[in-house]
Amino acid sequence: MAGGIKTRRCAKALQSRALARTSPWVETGRPRQAGLGQKQPDNRLQMVGSSMAHRDRRKPVLKKIVIWLIALVSLPCVAAPIAPGNYDGFLIGVDRNGVLTGYFESSTGAGQFSCIFFVSGKMTGSVNRVQTWFPSNRKSKEVIHGVLEHVFSNGQPAIRLKLDEEHGGCWNVQTFATDPSTFVLAEQGRWESIRIIASKKAYFYENPSSPKPRKAYAVTGNALRVIETRDGWVRGEYVSPENRRTRGWISERDLFSATNPATAKKAAKQR
Repeated sequence: MAGGIKTRRCAKALQSRALARTSPWVETGRPRQAGLGQKQPDNRLQMVGSSMAHRDRRKPVLKKIVIWLIALVSLPCVAAPIAPGNYDGFLIGVDRNGVLTGYFESSTGAGQFSCIFFVSGKMTGSVNRVQTWFPSNRKSKEVIHGVLEHVFSNGQPAIRLKLDEEHGGCWNVQTFATDPSTFVLAEQGRWESIRIIASKKAYFYENPSSPKPRKAYAVTGNALRVIETRDGWVRGEYVSPENRRTRGWISERDLFSATNPATAKKAAKQR
């Protein structure tokens, strides 16, 4: 009987020493007295073993929490809507109702070849169906449809446009049908829309009630970054190629329509 008790005590002592050597939790405290005659067992080793077991049970739960947190943080980046701004010269405006407008203009060969079109659509998320047309062309058959989506390029917010076919002149400047084109956000904007000047000279006013215009004006084809629309007037900003900024009010009569020509034609037939 005494031999059996002695054997069990030896086994327990060996087990305790093994736990002490392998457990990273037992680093501090008084040195243990290794002896077979010790009456009071050291409960700290049992607590360490229990803590390690509890820690092991928590690992799968903590892993799941981390995965969900990463997913939640990443979700807005993946599915972020398009924000107003200047994307490498591609101007985009979005109003409070989610109506998207934009304007692209680029040329090569000292202006010999040019690619110009207006963009309009309704924001539905990170991927949006849009319509494009030359600002002064009101023929519905000239409207080209496409997809404008929010993407990231080298970690930077960007937009990518894929059109069903190319606009005239774009073949020599920038392709959108054979391959989608990506534009990185260069300047974040606060404007609600993009409008294009139709008049030969569209003068700026201090406010809609001003009796006389200022000397500053924009010309046909200039893109206006609209901040506010009120009673047939728009308050906006024009940025010249030299990066000179002119702000003020312009009458909507001096602007091309932002309505899709096909939509405008359909509305006219229903009147």
